[in-house]
Amino acid sequence: MISNEFIITRINELCEKQKISHYRLAKDSGIAQSSVSAILNGKSVPTIYTVEKLCRGLGVTLSQFFASETAGRSFSPVEMELLTAFEALSKGKKQLVVKYIQELKTDK
Repeated sequence: MISNEFIITRINELCEKQKISHYRLAKDSGIAQSSVSAILNGKSVPTIYTVEKLCRGLGVTLSQFFASETAGRSFSPVEMELLTAFEALSKGKKQLVVKYIQELKTDK
């Protein structure tokens, strides 16, 4: 089971790496600053839904959040939007998107 200390440490690491304040994280995540402060002070244990919102604010996926620092990379808000939209597509549409992107890469 993941400890609350791990979550606090990981949030602080990602904020430091991305040079964003806890206030900015709260704004970007859509979570009240008081709630973010309570989580970071160990007074509140976040639900997985809250961690997911924090991940969006940090520009990382849940798997990246829980993986080691070297296992993943941060995504920009646009990249996160694309990944979220791509995940919602059917298998056939995903294949079309991949083909389209491959064509874009070769078109010079």
